[in-house]
Amino acid sequence: MKFYFSSLTIKELIELIDKGNIDLSPPYQRKDIWTRNDQESLIDSILSNFPLPNFFIYKNKTGKYEMVDGQQRARTIHRFYYGNITNSYKKSINDVDKYNFENYILSVTELTELKNSNEIADFYVLVNKKGKHLNTPELHKAEYNDSNYLKLAEDLLDVQEFMNLNLFTEATSRRMNDRNYVEELIAYLVYGIQDKKKIIEIIYKEDIKDDNIGELKDRFTQIINIFDFLNNHYPIQKTRFKQKNDFYTFFNFIDQNIGQSQDLFLYQYKVLLSISEYISPSEEESKSLREYALNCVSQSNSKKAREYRLLFFNSILKNKEKDISQNIILSDIANYIDEKQIFDVEFREIGDYYLINVD
Repeated sequence: MKFYFSSLTIKELIELIDKGNIDLSPPYQRKDIWTRNDQESLIDSILSNFPLPNFFIYKNKTGKYEMVDGQQRARTIHRFYYGNITNSYKKSINDVDKYNFENYILSVTELTELKNSNEIADFYVLVNKKGKHLNTPELHKAEYNDSNYLKLAEDLLDVQEFMNLNLFTEATSRRMNDRNYVEELIAYLVYGIQDKKKIIEIIYKEDIKDDNIGELKDRFTQIINIFDFLNNHYPIQKTRFKQKNDFYTFFNFIDQNIGQSQDLFLYQYKVLLSISEYISPSEEESKSLREYALNCVSQSNSKKAREYRLLFFNSILKNKEKDISQNIILSDIANYIDEKQIFDVEFREIGDYYLINVD
């Protein structure tokens, strides 16, 4: 890679953006993540004639530029120029000297003569590995933007039934943590329950074979369709099962029992709802409820914690013993409900199982 130093005025940058001659979102880039305060501070700096950090741009084979580093600053400048934001003193472009603003000089480094097509993404990752820059999902976006794994995760995020669950906040999506979570679910579908930290890196390095993509999409969609059915009964977003670790385990459970009827899944969901508010790491009167909660907050992404949570689900949702004293987790929860007089504990036969009567 070679490079040279140059400059642009804000007016020239605005023209590049407006004419579509600079791409602010090349495939290795993260999403626009700056907060309102971040944007206001940048405009304050420009209006005070303080220097900004260097912008890195690259002229690609089409003759257009890519914003390698400086996307957030460029978008903020563009928004202020067109009156969409103000500075921290609530001054808009109409309240400042527009000529001085347009002629503010931006320091630019233009990258040229790349050794290979990956060099620009590699450079982007290195630039952003220090300080308040890229998180892990954003680094993956930069390093593996052509991988089947990343593309599959992004495709699955757009499954309408998954979107209907409303699991992610705007802040979560802005930093690509929603995609990172889907990567965890895909990792489970590929390798079963594993430690999160290791398995995602392994899959990114090995990638997913073309032949497996369709099967994984179908399997994911089948599971999410069950969630969508349950969500129509009672919104998952209003329950503890919207939380990352609970949802991961619920996802495991549905996958491993995908052949059973929707009615049975609905009844099992009702059982979960009947006890969910009593699940707490500080619950001293039920070891099982406490242990489940602790495994959602302590080492929650470890294989051990994930396996315990699935054991908890299976114990209360797939109990085949009429004498529940043989089921340690279920009997503990039943005793807790009795002692707390939450409701009269009875069991009913549902298919092959004896489950808490929630009707």
